[in-house]
Amino acid sequence: MRTWWGLIRTDGGGYIRITVQAANSFVAYEMMKAMYGDKLFTEGANLVS
Repeated sequence: MRTWWGLIRTDGGGYIRITVQAANSFVAYEMMKAMYGDKLFTEGANLVS
């Protein structure tokens, strides 16, 4: 498992960095979409180094 990050929009107009653990970026992005829906700002998952 690796840790992946993405950004979500807050109600106040800001952004929060979120992280998920998944085997690859596709699974991580699908998890983010399932959890945050249209609040998700990122169009892909980024690996945490």
